[in-house]
Amino acid sequence: MTSKLSHLDQFKMKHEEILQHMREISRFEIAAIVGSGAIYAWLLLNKSLAPRAAWFIAPIIIALCGLKCLEISIRIRIIAEYLRRIEVDAFGKDENQDLPGYERHNYNLRSYDRTVLIIWGALWGLLFVFSLSASWYFSRPT
Repeated sequence: MTSKLSHLDQFKMKHEEILQHMREISRFEIAAIVGSGAIYAWLLLNKSLAPRAAWFIAPIIIALCGLKCLEISIRIRIIAEYLRRIEVDAFGKDENQDLPGYERHNYNLRSYDRTVLIIWGALWGLLFVFSLSASWYFSRPT
């Protein structure tokens, strides 16, 4: 027996998926910061035991977490586009009505979304460069 999902069911499911992805981004941000901090703390305490290459584990973790957050953000935008299509079907094509739908309302804020994405990308980049610089500085033989 197959049952069709209504637009409302799909909307709820995809909206929940977006929220889950947002929680996942937060977990990756925390993992990058806490993980790299723990690695640096251990390496600073055990500098004589660690090979030089071990200092570059933290920048790799930061780069991978940043790329995963970018991929999740792109996925969120794809889901949001689908939700906008559901809203067009549910509310009609008039976006100037009092209640156009949440995703269509957000769609009007695309320049804000791009700005936020650029700022977060720059922050991830700065974190990576800072971590790479710290790794290079602390891994030098004394």
